[in-house]
Amino acid sequence: MQSSRTFISSLAIMATIASVFWQRADAQPEKYQSCCTRVSNEEVMDPITGFKAQRPNNVTGCVAAVIVKTEKNEQFCCSPHAKWLKPKIMEFMRNLDRETQTKPSLLSRITTSSQRA
Repeated sequence: MQSSRTFISSLAIMATIASVFWQRADAQPEKYQSCCTRVSNEEVMDPITGFKAQRPNNVTGCVAAVIVKTEKNEQFCCSPHAKWLKPKIMEFMRNLDRETQTKPSLLSRITTSSQRA
């Protein structure tokens, strides 16, 4: 009798652990709709191409969020407190700075073309 109780207890514990792992494996970032009503702490793995902040609005049900846009043109509702978010945005900003530094500005193109004429 004692061994069957131990077995059932062990089985219940294993089922609980398995359900936790199953939920974690199934976790996905929260996709953006018209506004974020929920946010996720799950990391967006694709490189981001933009982001914007959303303020909470009690009337519409929107919550505080950072909406990130990816190279795949997907938008995700992220928690502003997600640990991975700030480094990801900083990486995006550095890449953006590099792109703007390598492209000639409109002013330099105008100046260069007027000097040739």
